[in-house]
Amino acid sequence: MKYYITISGKGYNIVLHQLSREIFNSLQESNQEDYLNAEKVSELMGVDSVYNLLLVDSVVNKTYVKDFLGLPLNECYITVSNELGKIILNEEEVDADKFFEERDFTIIDEDPLLFFICESIKGIFFNFHIDLVEPFDFAKIKPIIQEYPEDIFTIVGLEYDGMVLINESVGDFNGSGEIDFYLSNA
Repeated sequence: MKYYITISGKGYNIVLHQLSREIFNSLQESNQEDYLNAEKVSELMGVDSVYNLLLVDSVVNKTYVKDFLGLPLNECYITVSNELGKIILNEEEVDADKFFEERDFTIIDEDPLLFFICESIKGIFFNFHIDLVEPFDFAKIKPIIQEYPEDIFTIVGLEYDGMVLINESVGDFNGSGEIDFYLSNA
């Protein structure tokens, strides 16, 4: 039987930039003096607007590495349904924060000298499906986690019984326009 797993909530569109040691140090010094603000980041990164850093084009953004969606553990909702449309599990039945705290994680390590720009968005982040012979077992879900500086953990994918699930689509997003910045640990 086919099962569908949807994870939604409030999270981030995350764009990573690889920095030179010089720019990384300048941003780090600015961050220590005062919270990184958009004008200072734009100046140090050599762009007209910090929003240009959200562009995922390596021709425009010479420092662009990759982009992905991330959903904080305490901001997610999980729904599991079968191919008949019957909901097996919904967000009212699962305390996602507690659920993910009790799981083993696969953590993606980060490279040094990375700059994270995170745009706040909400909507459906992940749509997975899995074909199973046996009934769906919620205990076999294992989140794939990206850890950011300042101990911020976000879900960037799922495994089921050791198999990495492929995100088939994302839903409609509403953005708040809020942007946060983070530097990786040097």
